[in-house]
Amino acid sequence: MNSLIESIQVVGLNRNENLQDHWVHKNIFCKSSCERFAQRKAGEDRCGCGRKKTDHTNTALAKGEQNQEPWNKITDCKDVPTTAYGKINFVVEDTDQSPDFVRISDSMCETDEGLNQVINLMTLEELWGMDEHKEPNLLISVTGGAKDFDVPYDLRKNFSKGLCVAAKSSNAWIVTGGTDTGVMKMVGEAVYGYPGEIVTIGIATWGIVRGKSQLVRSDSKTKARGASAAFDYDATLDHGEVAGASLNPHHSHFIFVDDGTVGKFGGEMNFRAKLERKIAQTYPIEKTASQKEIPIIQVILNGGPNSALTCLLSMRQNIPLLVIKGSGHCADVIARAYSCSDSESGRRTLSEHGKRLVEEEINKFFPNLSEKVKKNILGYVKEIIQMDHLLTIYSLESKDLDHALLFALIKSKTDNNSSIEQMSMAINWNRKELAEEILKMETIHFTENQIEDCMEQAILCDRKDFVEMLLPLVDMKSFLSFDRLENMFRYKPEGYTHMGKKRFFKALERLVPGIKSRNDATIRDIGTFIVKIVAGGFKNPLSKVDYNIPPTNPYDLLMIYCVLNDCSEMADLLWGYTYSPISTALICFRIYKFHADYTCSLTAYDQDSEAFCLEQSRKYEEYACKSLTRCPKIFDKNDTHLLLDTSHGFWGGHTLLDIATMVGSDKFLAHGAVQNYLTEVWMGEIKSSESYLKVLCLSWFMFPLFLKYEDRERTREEIQQLLILETSGRSQRFSTGHDHEMQMLNGSGKKKEKTTKKATRDSLESKRKYSLNWYQKMFACYSSPLVKFQWNVFWYLVFIVIYTYLLVVDHKQLCAISSSSSITLLEIYCFLFVVGTLPTEILQLVKGPASNPIAKVIYHFSSFFNCVDGIAMFTYMVSFLIRVTTKPEYNSEYQIGNKSECEHFIPTVRTFYYEDFNALNVGHILNVVSFMFYVIRAMDFFKLSAEMGPKVIMIFEMIKDLFFFILILMLFVLAYSIGAQSIIRPNKDLPPKNKDYLFHLIIYRPYLMAMGEFGIEEFVEDFMIDHCKADPKENSTLDCEDVMGVLSANNIASVHYYFFVALTVIYIMVANILLVNLLIAIFSNTYERLQDNSQELYLVQRAYMIMDFKNRTILPNPFSLPEHCWIAGSWVYRKCCRAEIQGTVIDVDYRKMMKIERSCADEFATHREEEDAGFVTDTLKDLKQGIISVKNILNNASFGGAAHRGSNSELDERENSLAESQVELPQDHSLCTMRQKVQLAEKFSKFAASSVAVFKQVAVSERPMEIHTDSRTSPYPKTEIQRTPILDNQVPWKVSWPDYLPVDYTKDRPEDINLHHHDDRTLSVSLIKSFNKQKDGINRKSYLGVYDLDPQGRPLNPRGRTGLTGRGNLKRWGPNHQGDVIVSRWQMDKTGKPVHHPDDGRQILEFVATRKQGQWAIPGGRIIEGEKLVDTLEREFSEEALGSLDMTEEKRKECMAMVEKHFGLGINVYKGYVDDPSNTDNAWYETTALNYHDSDGSSFANFPLDQLGTTEDNKRARWITLDHNIDLYANHENIIEKVCFHRNAYCPFTEDVDTVDVNSGKTLKKKKSSRWGFFVDPKSMVDVNEPEE
Repeated sequence: MNSLIESIQVVGLNRNENLQDHWVHKNIFCKSSCERFAQRKAGEDRCGCGRKKTDHTNTALAKGEQNQEPWNKITDCKDVPTTAYGKINFVVEDTDQSPDFVRISDSMCETDEGLNQVINLMTLEELWGMDEHKEPNLLISVTGGAKDFDVPYDLRKNFSKGLCVAAKSSNAWIVTGGTDTGVMKMVGEAVYGYPGEIVTIGIATWGIVRGKSQLVRSDSKTKARGASAAFDYDATLDHGEVAGASLNPHHSHFIFVDDGTVGKFGGEMNFRAKLERKIAQTYPIEKTASQKEIPIIQVILNGGPNSALTCLLSMRQNIPLLVIKGSGHCADVIARAYSCSDSESGRRTLSEHGKRLVEEEINKFFPNLSEKVKKNILGYVKEIIQMDHLLTIYSLESKDLDHALLFALIKSKTDNNSSIEQMSMAINWNRKELAEEILKMETIHFTENQIEDCMEQAILCDRKDFVEMLLPLVDMKSFLSFDRLENMFRYKPEGYTHMGKKRFFKALERLVPGIKSRNDATIRDIGTFIVKIVAGGFKNPLSKVDYNIPPTNPYDLLMIYCVLNDCSEMADLLWGYTYSPISTALICFRIYKFHADYTCSLTAYDQDSEAFCLEQSRKYEEYACKSLTRCPKIFDKNDTHLLLDTSHGFWGGHTLLDIATMVGSDKFLAHGAVQNYLTEVWMGEIKSSESYLKVLCLSWFMFPLFLKYEDRERTREEIQQLLILETSGRSQRFSTGHDHEMQMLNGSGKKKEKTTKKATRDSLESKRKYSLNWYQKMFACYSSPLVKFQWNVFWYLVFIVIYTYLLVVDHKQLCAISSSSSITLLEIYCFLFVVGTLPTEILQLVKGPASNPIAKVIYHFSSFFNCVDGIAMFTYMVSFLIRVTTKPEYNSEYQIGNKSECEHFIPTVRTFYYEDFNALNVGHILNVVSFMFYVIRAMDFFKLSAEMGPKVIMIFEMIKDLFFFILILMLFVLAYSIGAQSIIRPNKDLPPKNKDYLFHLIIYRPYLMAMGEFGIEEFVEDFMIDHCKADPKENSTLDCEDVMGVLSANNIASVHYYFFVALTVIYIMVANILLVNLLIAIFSNTYERLQDNSQELYLVQRAYMIMDFKNRTILPNPFSLPEHCWIAGSWVYRKCCRAEIQGTVIDVDYRKMMKIERSCADEFATHREEEDAGFVTDTLKDLKQGIISVKNILNNASFGGAAHRGSNSELDERENSLAESQVELPQDHSLCTMRQKVQLAEKFSKFAASSVAVFKQVAVSERPMEIHTDSRTSPYPKTEIQRTPILDNQVPWKVSWPDYLPVDYTKDRPEDINLHHHDDRTLSVSLIKSFNKQKDGINRKSYLGVYDLDPQGRPLNPRGRTGLTGRGNLKRWGPNHQGDVIVSRWQMDKTGKPVHHPDDGRQILEFVATRKQGQWAIPGGRIIEGEKLVDTLEREFSEEALGSLDMTEEKRKECMAMVEKHFGLGINVYKGYVDDPSNTDNAWYETTALNYHDSDGSSFANFPLDQLGTTEDNKRARWITLDHNIDLYANHENIIEKVCFHRNAYCPFTEDVDTVDVNSGKTLKKKKSSRWGFFVDPKSMVDVNEPEE
């Protein structure tokens, strides 16, 4: 097939063709039009194909007259290249995808070649590419009723949810009939919320597709729409075609089977069955040898008379069947037969009574069928229930549908040979509960090899839950052989989409030479890869593996596999089983750091992957640190030091501290336990009680003998040798008990008396430790890192002093060592010192954490001090070579006996102007540079200071910042200097002998200006040189000292001068103010960033310094060269003679170290579980206390009512649920796993967040105004419908009312209004899913939060019951959003001054009101879809208050222009529920109210209000003055009240009330209280809900 694609790519295609067009046209066929008219029935004008006689050609009619045989699709229709394929764009429906479709002849399923072409079309990436991301593991074939049928809401909901969960978890493909009716419509609605995630294939007969002509290709369509554009499809435009079924828009692919007929259903059944089987055979499950194809399951929902036969035929092919009980018709008949049957002798049969019940069920659902058909259905059902291992009945009382669907497949495999197949399916679907049920089956017994195969599959599929379940059943040492591990590393995941695997193989091919594909990788290569990642001298732990011997640490190796392949959850699980958890965690830390760095280096940079890898690296570093924290708490100091300093047998013989250093774990190195250990290492064998000053003073000559030292411990071999000498008579110090001591050491002693045992123990204890003699003390002193550091500092200072002397002293006093050499003894000392530092630098370079030499060099010189060392050594060696090649000078005035002068001295550096610049000058400059860097290098010694160490690091970081700042500064310097110099002296020539002129003008002088040294005089002098010249025509001269005179006489000079001045001013402002302050800000940021972490930085630098001096030679520079030569010679000898160093790992200490490491990790895990349990308990206590506090506040509050009581009841429920949750926690926290505690912690964290929301709602939002009143009035507006009477305490939904059965009323949608503007009476699944969302311009979110749905899927009024269900007169189910506008002004007296209320003292407000149902109301109306709020307010105010609908077009435009002019900035005073008489239980109004205020009467006062009406009271719109007698519509009083609050105006709706202190019970001062239930501060007049302006 690939060759075919390649050949097509070579062929030249037409302009309107692409690759898919060419391939489909060549390989996919459909039926041609009917070529012979054969009358279907006598006297009927339709052909056997279903088409009318007029739809046939003359040729077809003529053939029909010649041949009167019945119509045959094989002979009367030919296969021709298909004319319908591409993508469908559903015009009317709301869908985000354009599914692929094709029209295929039914004859293509008769041959394997034809089916293979269909599979190629579906799977090839160049075509449909259905398996591009992942191949299917399951095929779900859904069949049933083809017509619309009623299904209980709960069953519909469970079916939709379960089908999608099963499809996603098992990566299943769903196959249906594809039309928008019956069960196919339900499947489409189920997958509606997963566009592009679930493959849903609709297979339908081409002849029954309504509007199919829109999908047929033609040249005119191709030119109009383009070759690759989708076909617009609208089922309502059927173009007079035969009635059929429209397509469901939520399927991902369509296959239309063309059998040559029109209007005949069922033509696709044979094709569908064969295609399903072919798809199953195309994707075998590789990990299961017994399973050759993916499983298929058939689901029946409802179903017609033929569905029973369809199900039976599938079950005969060993395809399991899932019956949805309660969906009606055939499904319920099968379910009834199964429930009435008895299982005898392994087969289910129907008794006579059961048979009668099934017959009654058939008569109930199929009353119009003949008795023969009913009898056939009964026979089919009886045979179906006999195959009960393939039959599963699902009902609402069962578990979730997805569980039932997948378990039906497991249930169909009952023999022992298929046990591994069942587990394989459960693992592929990632359904742990199914696997647990399989393990519990008594009929299935797994062998050890089968369990191991399942474990391997779970690991390869990254199924953490399965690995956790199978770990107790697997012997890991026998399971994880090196061969199996190697094959697991080579395994390519399905679809190769696992990013961890991809990244691992790419990095492996790059770092390990010789690997070109994953099949080339071996275990040794994996070890080499780890070495490349860790670097720093890390040894390959897998270099000498024996494939015949199982690994000793399988859990560690398996965890490394998981980390390398980015299986993070499984790695986290396995870490608890590893033998060396701390060291393995550090290695994993480094691997994830490498993953993050490698991700950054890729071309396709993935920021999310990098963040995830960094998070995982920090997690494992935290594991290592917190495990180490537990060590000092359960072990003593010696055991902690043993853990850090014992060589690890598996990880290359490195110690834990070495591993931490190699991987660069700063937190681990800064850990307290590590620092305590390093403190003892720093002192060496000198007692830590000795002060540094004492050690410094006594470390000279023989004085170290006066220091105190720790006693040394003998090794086990030394003690044995000592006892052997004693027992042989060579030592007379101890004379008894030697034989017994030897026997105890050899493990073969006999029992003696207690006194003998005690003496033996004392004797052994005395032999374990011994004091140092005088030469051992000397060696211990000078090998101590502290003394090494002191001596290195001393000799470094000597080097600096000598170097200083060489630079500043008169050269005639520096005598050459001979007449043929120009160097002195002091220079030889400096040279040896510099050379002595080379071995240390080379060793650091070789051990750097990089994978190749170039990377090692880059990493080495990324350190500031390494750069300083490199520059200092390089410049010194060059200058030294220059000095060596220079001959000494002879002193002609030398006198014998004069010791102040030399006969031959080093050459003098000549700096006079008449001297030439020679090599000696170059050497001198390099010598000075080298000295400067060596002096700076002395800052490295400050790292050991807690005060100076962090400051040194800050200096280095600021130098980096300064480098980038200089780059930015130089851009401005060059821009200014070149421009300014060109303006000042445009005719300047470069002096040939003054080469530094440009540097001075372009770089140096502008840089000084940036630093504050302006030097304007120099610019003026240069300016006058070029611009002050005499005019040759007038023979006049100018005074070049008078700048202003020159400017007035020379227009060009004037322009140049003032442009230069402006340029200089701008430059100085930018350079001196902006850039300098930027540099200060950068330095401040760096300082603050490092200051917060200064302690850790100091501890890390201290650790590196101590370990560095621990490994240094005893003698300091320059006396360490002989020791370095000895070390290098030993290394060469080992490499050349293949001599190996004897292992230093002591078996006893290593086993003890492993035990300590494992115990620390276990203690950390236990401690973490306790912390999680403590968090849960504390959270419960806090929540319970919060609930009690809020309840007390509510009980003592001054406002009450039903809402108050409802709030208390909700809090009581939450308190009870807390008590029940607390019971879930066992008393012994160790009984719960760490994962369970974490899950509980997450659960109660969410519970805490929701409880806080309830507290806020109860304490602030829930007020008596929430009990709506107008929404319960009768009759319902514009009808005679009476609502169900409801008391206040019956309004909340949480109040149980089983007898609440209100009237249901929904006004029909007018036929001329689109669904986009008006909801229909019935609720579709897509509409139900859109509630609480905003989609396609329709806002179904409520300002009150998330609202609930009733069992039928209808929204529930968040304010409670209204006594009427349905949609009522409203256009939308749920919230109907509208906007209200309050246009206000102050009431004025006759003099034009604002009127103040006599009692309150505040100004009185007036607002524009309109008549609505006999009451005054605020102008407002519904927000049209896609309309802005301000546009709605302008439109509604113009129509209701100004009467624009009755105006002429010209007047209306003037009116709208006036409104738009004054509707500018308003205040949002209210956003929420409207207590409107039109509200129902399932639909209600919500509004957003804005206030526009005319403070001085100059704008809104001139509006021409609609004055239609005979009297002042019945006018359509007028200005209303606020007083007590006003009667406003709905809750408009509340909105007007809020306007008063924000305008600080008089409000007639408030009154003075006494307030009571909740804690003390005392009466406080009077406050303003609204009738709506919240307090008002008369000074601020600000509502609790702050508005948006």
